[in-house]
Amino acid sequence: IIDAHAVDDIDEQGFVAVKMSALDDQTPSTQLPDGFEVPPLEKGTQRIDYAGAILLRACPDDHPARKKDDDVVLIQFKIYFDAKLAMLPKAVINFVTRTAIGTIWSTFLHVSSQVRDGTRPDTYHQEAIDANPEFYQWLQHRADIMLNGLKNETAGDAETQADVAAANLTTKEAIAPGTSNDRSSKEEVDTGHDESWNMTDVLRISA
Repeated sequence: IIDAHAVDDIDEQGFVAVKMSALDDQTPSTQLPDGFEVPPLEKGTQRIDYAGAILLRACPDDHPARKKDDDVVLIQFKIYFDAKLAMLPKAVINFVTRTAIGTIWSTFLHVSSQVRDGTRPDTYHQEAIDANPEFYQWLQHRADIMLNGLKNETAGDAETQADVAAANLTTKEAIAPGTSNDRSSKEEVDTGHDESWNMTDVLRISA
Protein backbone atom coordinates (compact mmCIF):
# COMPACT_ATOMS: atom_id res chain seq x y z
CA ILE A 1 0.00 0.00 0.00
CA ILE A 2 1.60 3.25 -1.16
CA ASP A 3 1.01 6.66 0.39
CA ALA A 4 1.97 9.73 -1.68
CA HIS A 5 2.43 13.43 -0.89
CA ALA A 6 3.00 16.08 -3.56
CA VAL A 7 4.89 19.36 -3.17
CA ASP A 8 4.36 22.24 -5.61
CA ASP A 9 7.70 24.07 -5.72
CA ILE A 10 7.35 25.47 -9.24
CA ASP A 11 7.82 29.08 -8.14
CA GLU A 12 11.19 28.52 -6.44
CA GLN A 13 12.71 25.38 -7.98
CA GLY A 14 10.60 24.87 -11.12
CA PHE A 15 9.31 21.41 -10.30
CA VAL A 16 6.63 19.31 -8.62
CA ALA A 17 7.92 16.61 -6.27
CA VAL A 18 6.03 13.52 -5.14
CA LYS A 19 7.19 11.57 -2.09
CA MET A 20 5.93 7.98 -1.82
CA SER A 21 6.18 5.54 1.07
CA ALA A 22 4.68 2.23 2.11
CA LEU A 23 1.92 1.89 4.69
CA ASP A 24 1.57 -1.05 7.06
CA ASP A 25 -0.17 -1.94 10.31
CA GLN A 26 2.60 -0.14 12.24
CA THR A 27 1.94 3.20 10.53
CA PRO A 28 0.67 5.77 13.11
CA SER A 29 -2.97 6.69 12.58
CA THR A 30 -1.96 10.37 12.45
CA GLN A 31 -0.17 9.65 9.16
CA LEU A 32 -3.20 8.01 7.55
CA PRO A 33 -5.96 9.77 5.59
CA ASP A 34 -9.13 10.39 7.56
CA GLY A 35 -11.17 7.22 7.88
CA PHE A 36 -8.55 5.00 6.20
CA GLU A 37 -7.51 1.75 7.82
CA VAL A 38 -4.67 -0.44 6.60
CA PRO A 39 -6.25 -3.81 5.77
CA PRO A 40 -4.80 -6.85 7.55
CA LEU A 41 -2.49 -9.17 5.66
CA GLU A 42 -3.93 -12.31 4.17
CA LYS A 43 -2.43 -15.58 5.31
CA GLY A 44 0.80 -16.38 3.50
CA THR A 45 1.39 -12.83 2.24
CA GLN A 46 4.05 -10.25 3.11
CA ARG A 47 4.17 -6.50 2.51
CA ILE A 48 7.28 -5.04 0.93
CA ASP A 49 9.10 -1.99 2.27
CA TYR A 50 8.96 0.82 -0.26
CA ALA A 51 10.12 4.42 -0.61
CA GLY A 52 10.22 6.49 -3.75
CA ALA A 53 10.19 9.94 -5.26
CA ILE A 54 9.14 11.55 -8.53
CA LEU A 55 10.30 14.90 -9.89
CA LEU A 56 8.35 16.58 -12.69
CA ARG A 57 9.85 19.62 -14.41
CA ALA A 58 10.05 21.31 -17.79
CA CYS A 59 12.46 19.39 -20.00
CA PRO A 60 15.69 21.39 -20.59
CA ASP A 61 16.38 22.52 -24.16
CA ASP A 62 19.58 20.48 -24.34
CA HIS A 63 17.94 17.19 -23.35
CA PRO A 64 18.39 14.58 -26.14
CA ALA A 65 14.72 13.51 -25.95
CA ARG A 66 13.34 17.00 -26.54
CA LYS A 67 12.40 18.33 -29.95
CA LYS A 68 12.55 22.05 -30.68
CA ASP A 69 9.55 24.04 -29.38
CA ASP A 70 8.02 20.87 -27.95
CA ASP A 71 6.32 21.13 -24.53
CA VAL A 72 7.78 18.13 -22.72
CA VAL A 73 7.78 17.35 -19.02
CA LEU A 74 10.92 15.61 -17.74
CA ILE A 75 10.08 12.91 -15.19
CA GLN A 76 12.72 11.53 -12.84
CA PHE A 77 11.80 8.46 -10.82
CA LYS A 78 13.71 6.80 -8.00
CA ILE A 79 12.64 3.96 -5.71
CA TYR A 80 14.00 1.81 -2.94
CA PHE A 81 12.22 -1.39 -1.99
CA ASP A 82 12.76 -4.54 0.00
CA ALA A 83 10.86 -7.46 -1.51
CA LYS A 84 11.43 -9.52 1.68
CA LEU A 85 13.07 -12.29 -0.34
CA ALA A 86 16.38 -14.00 0.35
CA MET A 87 17.23 -13.56 -3.33
CA LEU A 88 15.60 -11.57 -6.13
CA PRO A 89 16.30 -13.17 -9.53
CA LYS A 90 18.08 -10.94 -12.02
CA ALA A 91 15.35 -11.68 -14.55
CA VAL A 92 12.78 -10.07 -12.22
CA ILE A 93 14.97 -6.99 -11.70
CA ASN A 94 15.46 -6.64 -15.46
CA PHE A 95 11.74 -7.00 -16.10
CA VAL A 96 10.81 -4.33 -13.56
CA THR A 97 13.45 -1.79 -14.63
CA ARG A 98 13.40 -2.37 -18.38
CA THR A 99 9.76 -3.25 -19.05
CA ALA A 100 7.31 -2.71 -16.20
CA ILE A 101 8.23 0.87 -15.22
CA GLY A 102 8.28 2.05 -18.84
CA THR A 103 4.96 0.34 -19.54
CA ILE A 104 3.34 2.02 -16.52
CA TRP A 105 4.44 5.50 -17.65
CA SER A 106 3.35 4.77 -21.21
CA THR A 107 -0.08 3.71 -19.96
CA PHE A 108 -0.43 6.86 -17.84
CA LEU A 109 0.44 8.99 -20.87
CA HIS A 110 -1.97 7.09 -23.12
CA VAL A 111 -4.88 7.46 -20.69
CA SER A 112 -4.19 11.16 -20.05
CA SER A 113 -4.00 11.82 -23.80
CA GLN A 114 -7.37 10.13 -24.29
CA VAL A 115 -8.91 12.20 -21.50
CA ARG A 116 -7.44 15.40 -22.98
CA ASP A 117 -8.71 14.57 -26.49
CA GLY A 118 -12.12 13.32 -25.31
CA THR A 119 -11.60 9.85 -26.80
CA ARG A 120 -11.50 7.86 -23.57
CA PRO A 121 -14.17 5.06 -23.73
CA ASP A 122 -15.18 5.44 -20.07
CA THR A 123 -16.10 8.75 -18.45
CA TYR A 124 -14.68 8.33 -14.93
CA HIS A 125 -11.82 10.79 -15.42
CA GLN A 126 -13.95 13.43 -17.13
CA GLU A 127 -16.60 13.14 -14.44
CA ALA A 128 -13.93 13.79 -11.79
CA ILE A 129 -12.73 16.86 -13.71
CA ASP A 130 -16.28 18.16 -14.16
CA ALA A 131 -16.96 17.67 -10.44
CA ASN A 132 -14.03 19.91 -9.45
CA PRO A 133 -13.29 22.29 -12.34
CA GLU A 134 -11.66 24.94 -10.13
CA PHE A 135 -8.93 22.56 -8.99
CA TYR A 136 -8.16 21.23 -12.48
CA GLN A 137 -8.06 24.72 -13.96
CA TRP A 138 -5.56 25.65 -11.24
CA LEU A 139 -3.56 22.50 -12.02
CA GLN A 140 -3.44 23.40 -15.72
CA HIS A 141 -2.37 26.93 -14.81
CA ARG A 142 0.50 25.64 -12.65
CA ALA A 143 1.67 23.28 -15.40
CA ASP A 144 1.66 26.16 -17.89
CA ILE A 145 3.82 28.24 -15.53
CA MET A 146 6.24 25.33 -15.10
CA LEU A 147 6.65 24.89 -18.87
CA ASN A 148 6.59 28.54 -19.89
CA GLY A 149 8.91 29.61 -17.10
CA LEU A 150 11.77 27.60 -18.59
CA LYS A 151 11.04 28.86 -22.10
CA ASN A 152 11.10 32.46 -20.95
CA GLU A 153 14.32 31.98 -18.99
CA THR A 154 15.98 30.49 -22.06
CA ALA A 155 14.66 33.12 -24.44
CA GLY A 156 15.57 36.02 -22.16
CA ASP A 157 12.36 37.88 -22.99
CA ALA A 158 12.15 40.37 -20.13
CA GLU A 159 8.59 41.43 -20.86
CA THR A 160 7.31 37.86 -21.00
CA GLN A 161 9.24 36.95 -17.87
CA ALA A 162 7.52 39.81 -16.07
CA ASP A 163 4.16 38.38 -17.14
CA VAL A 164 5.11 34.97 -15.75
CA ALA A 165 6.33 36.54 -12.50
CA ALA A 166 3.01 38.34 -12.18
CA ALA A 167 1.20 35.06 -12.78
CA ASN A 168 3.32 33.43 -10.08
CA LEU A 169 2.46 36.20 -7.64
CA THR A 170 -1.24 35.85 -8.43
CA THR A 171 -1.03 32.10 -7.88
CA LYS A 172 0.71 32.56 -4.53
CA GLU A 173 -2.06 34.92 -3.43
CA ALA A 174 -4.79 32.52 -4.54
CA ILE A 175 -3.52 29.09 -3.57
CA ALA A 176 -5.63 26.18 -4.78
CA PRO A 177 -8.29 24.91 -2.38
CA GLY A 178 -6.91 22.38 0.08
CA THR A 179 -3.25 23.18 -0.62
CA SER A 180 -0.60 24.99 1.35
CA ASN A 181 2.22 27.35 0.46
CA ASP A 182 4.16 26.36 3.59
CA ARG A 183 7.84 25.68 2.82
CA SER A 184 8.52 23.80 6.06
CA SER A 185 9.17 20.54 4.19
CA LYS A 186 12.03 22.16 2.27
CA GLU A 187 13.42 23.63 5.47
CA GLU A 188 13.65 20.16 7.00
CA VAL A 189 16.16 19.06 4.35
CA ASP A 190 17.86 22.39 3.66
CA THR A 191 21.64 22.08 3.82
CA GLY A 192 22.17 25.81 4.21
CA HIS A 193 23.01 26.31 0.54
CA ASP A 194 20.94 27.68 -2.34
CA GLU A 195 21.45 24.55 -4.43
CA SER A 196 18.52 22.96 -6.26
CA TRP A 197 16.80 19.97 -4.75
CA ASN A 198 17.75 16.50 -5.93
CA MET A 199 16.05 13.12 -5.59
CA THR A 200 17.75 12.44 -2.25
CA ASP A 201 16.27 15.65 -0.81
CA VAL A 202 12.78 14.58 -1.87
CA LEU A 203 13.18 11.14 -0.31
CA ARG A 204 14.16 12.79 3.00
CA ILE A 205 10.99 14.89 3.24
CA SER A 206 8.95 13.98 6.30
CA ALA A 207 5.43 12.93 5.34
